[in-house]
Amino acid sequence: MLDDVGKLNIARNLGMLMFQRYFHELFVTGVLNEFVPPYLQGRRLSPRELQCLKLSAAGLSGEDIGNKLSISPRTVQSHFDSIRSKLGAVNRQQLLHFATRSGLLTE
Repeated sequence: MLDDVGKLNIARNLGMLMFQRYFHELFVTGVLNEFVPPYLQGRRLSPRELQCLKLSAAGLSGEDIGNKLSISPRTVQSHFDSIRSKLGAVNRQQLLHFATRSGLLTE
């Protein structure tokens, strides 16, 4: 855990934007990984989440996925937020790595 002095030093050295990104990664890896079970421990992806994941792995952007599935880009983002939470990933690249490694993209 970071104390206030540590957070201030990070913010001063990295700038506020970088601090927010660093904090987000700490939160996801620290809190979500500890309290949200990974996919292989029982939290299954919905069929729509799996569709979004496979389309992303095929190289489609969030907007392209929304157009293909007739949903808004915000809904696509919501699906990816849920998938990242379920798999404990920090970003979409890590999410695709986890999905490939666990065999989700071959289902």
